[in-house]
Amino acid sequence: MREGISEIAKKFKAYNKSMMDIWEDYNFLNHYLPHIHNNIKSNNLPEFELEHLYSTKTSKYKKTNLYGVIDHLLRSVTPVRALLEAVSRTEHYIQEITFRVYRDYQYKLVTPTETTEQSIKLLYTIVSSTDKDEIIYKIAEEKIKSLFYGNPVDFFLKDKAKIGFGDYFNNNYKNTLATYAEIIARRNIYTHNNGKVDRKYKREVNTTTFRLGQMATIDKDYLKETIIVLRGMAVLVTKLVIENIYKAPNINNTIRRKFETFEMKYKDR
Repeated sequence: MREGISEIAKKFKAYNKSMMDIWEDYNFLNHYLPHIHNNIKSNNLPEFELEHLYSTKTSKYKKTNLYGVIDHLLRSVTPVRALLEAVSRTEHYIQEITFRVYRDYQYKLVTPTETTEQSIKLLYTIVSSTDKDEIIYKIAEEKIKSLFYGNPVDFFLKDKAKIGFGDYFNNNYKNTLATYAEIIARRNIYTHNNGKVDRKYKREVNTTTFRLGQMATIDKDYLKETIIVLRGMAVLVTKLVIENIYKAPNINNTIRRKFETFEMKYKDR
């Protein structure tokens, strides 16, 4: 199973870089967009022309329009994009790790009780696949999709994927999971309700001070905390899988250092 551990380490390295890129891109734009504003005002930048979608014609932007574009980027585009991408990258990474476990430990795909519909679906998967690898791939893919439905913290608290969590999150990171749940809830209102707080968000985040219909703002401090928590959850998942599923006595130094840093601040006391 050394191949599985090696692949997980490589995927974590790529994931970690992507999270750092999100943070870097956000800060880069936040730093330089005000300078662009000032240079436009001083006529030190070339005039901006926007090419039309359905033709090669262009529209020239007035300064006042450009100021609006910059303000829109700073307030709405860059923070929202960073939040959505950070959550998406983290969920995808955790799903990849889960998939790798299912490839190496196929018995974990066994479901004790199945409905008639599930049995029919399983049979169709078997007869429509060309070989065992394709069957495993399809079953694992469907199982992973189902694991991420419902309450987002149940994946960790209940070890829904059976990938070595046990009671670890319940005993050590309940407060962090509450933060994680809020991050997912805020992502959802930006995905489905243009960032306005809805009743679903209020139900899921009972500590919120946002009013119904209010915009759930995303500032630099919130985004920084979000990226730290998301990456921390990914680190914890990686550590638990390597130690409890693959039974590796030592984890990658990068993962170990990030785990120790995260644990120091976020573990329940």
